[in-house]
Amino acid sequence: MVQLLKRPRFLAVLTLLAVLIAGAVQFALSARRVDAAPVQQAAAPALAIVTVAASLPPGHMIRPGDLTELAWPQGDPPPGAIVSGTPQAQELAGSVTRRTLDAGELVHAAAVIRPGERGFLSALVAPGNRAIAIAVDATTSAGGLIWPGDRVDVILTQELRDDAVPLAQRVLAETILSNVRILSADQRLTPAGQSAPSPTDVASDPAKPGVPATVTLEVTPVEAERVTVAGTLGRLHLTLRGVTSAANEAPVPAMWAGGVSPSLAGVRQRPTQALSAAPVAPVTAAAPAARPDSVRIYRGSNGDLK
Repeated sequence: MVQLLKRPRFLAVLTLLAVLIAGAVQFALSARRVDAAPVQQAAAPALAIVTVAASLPPGHMIRPGDLTELAWPQGDPPPGAIVSGTPQAQELAGSVTRRTLDAGELVHAAAVIRPGERGFLSALVAPGNRAIAIAVDATTSAGGLIWPGDRVDVILTQELRDDAVPLAQRVLAETILSNVRILSADQRLTPAGQSAPSPTDVASDPAKPGVPATVTLEVTPVEAERVTVAGTLGRLHLTLRGVTSAANEAPVPAMWAGGVSPSLAGVRQRPTQALSAAPVAPVTAAAPAARPDSVRIYRGSNGDLK
């Protein structure tokens, strides 16, 4: 054996056999890792279920921040649950809740009403409230940047056209409604941030697609009457409230023209002509001179009447 090991040919054969055996072992290990990889990926599917981040009341218009995701273990999701990333999940933004949804509850398709479905607008109105539309333009609607779901204050401006009223009190602005919710802008019922186009997104002016011609407000029955009367008194303006603004802010006092421009109080008004209440006697034509019906003749110093 020792003599064989000293032969070069025998050593070359042993070296070749060792290389072949090492290559075969390496090939077998590689094939085993390739076969195991698909099994490992299939054994750990990634699923996420859409849930409610915080409690939502009935008639609430869902925003993306109202929802969150829950990792779901292996297996099929619960019946009716909505899987994150699906078209059904993308349509949740802008939908309205049919009932109260508790925090952490799985969102089911039957628990919401989507834009365009029957009863969508009536589902937005809280029990006891009403929906009323007012005419707006770019100036009175914060440049048209008001979306459904936003909250606004309604300001009435009116001008008193009476010369007897001082100049400082001829123009008045007052807040008639506070913290009211926008239900729709024209026929647009979806909130800002919805990426998918909706057939309910209708612009009133093709040249200004973001400026609505009317907005629908959610008000109480008394507030609806107030808006109706205010629309005949003057012009209505909408001011957009911030997301963090308090609902119980102190009421804003009415603003007169003199409060904006104090110099109006120093402007002299043209005096108005006072009308006398005393009766005026009618003007009569002057009576003609009386015609003498006798002739006096003087003779000497005595005069005899003839």
